[in-house]
Amino acid sequence: MDSGQAVGLVPQLRRALMHSRVVTVDVGGKEGKISTDNFRANNLDTLSFRGPMTSLISVALQRLTTEDNAPEVSFIRGYPGFGKTGLSRELTGIGPALAEAIFASLIALLYIPIE
Repeated sequence: MDSGQAVGLVPQLRRALMHSRVVTVDVGGKEGKISTDNFRANNLDTLSFRGPMTSLISVALQRLTTEDNAPEVSFIRGYPGFGKTGLSRELTGIGPALAEAIFASLIALLYIPIE
């Protein structure tokens, strides 16, 4: 969903009969410097791209929560961290097997149990 779609969603959320919440699950808390010369973050590698784009998402969500937009709508942003989801269980071949072997001990230290 881009920012235009989110802004278009706000009037519908304001008319909701029950609690209105928008939950964004991404890399909240991993913001970085925004370059005013390169808002689109052109020519940045993945790790360099994450910080500025996360900051822009933060700014957009903050703008949506201002009083004139939707004070009655809750905007929740989370970064869940690592989890044992089983998403890679169907991957086959030497690449996924090597990656699992290399990162197994690290992931065991970092993952958050799913309850």
